[in-house]
Amino acid sequence: MVPETIEFCLWHEQDIKLALEAQTANPLHGISFGSTLAGSGGSRTKVSDPTSLQALRRIDALNYLDVPYGQLYGPAPKYNEKTKLYAADHRWQETFRLRYPGKWLRITVALKKYYLSEGNAIRDFFIRRYVDNEPWATTCKELAIGRGKYFIMKAEVIRAGELYAAAYGAATVESMLR
Repeated sequence: MVPETIEFCLWHEQDIKLALEAQTANPLHGISFGSTLAGSGGSRTKVSDPTSLQALRRIDALNYLDVPYGQLYGPAPKYNEKTKLYAADHRWQETFRLRYPGKWLRITVALKKYYLSEGNAIRDFFIRRYVDNEPWATTCKELAIGRGKYFIMKAEVIRAGELYAAAYGAATVESMLR
């Protein structure tokens, strides 16, 4: 699951940023009307004031985000000037549930900073695969490398992403070994 998440974040960084912006711009972000408990772990306490409950829930970190990507179908989205959001009368072909989206965005930035720096041996591969989204056969032909070398380079990017994920707390070592 971690390798798929790394590649998804590298390919859809802009989609993640837009979904995160839309989620945090929502005035009901982080508010659940079904519970009146606040706190974490075993120290959950009853909150009687609904406005304080809303404030407590808003400051909590966003644990997951459903990121829409792919082709849009249905009617074109209508922009609401009042709420500064698009109407929800359209659907995306795919959605990806991303746990800890803020951490994964930091991982994506760190990977791009490392692999897009001058003098990096697989910089051209990284640009072709994750920036230009070029098919592997075209990349192999243009870089004059074999299929095996291509997938070794891909594995190197994934391993670096896993190290960053462990360092930033987005994934555990146990989850990477599965």
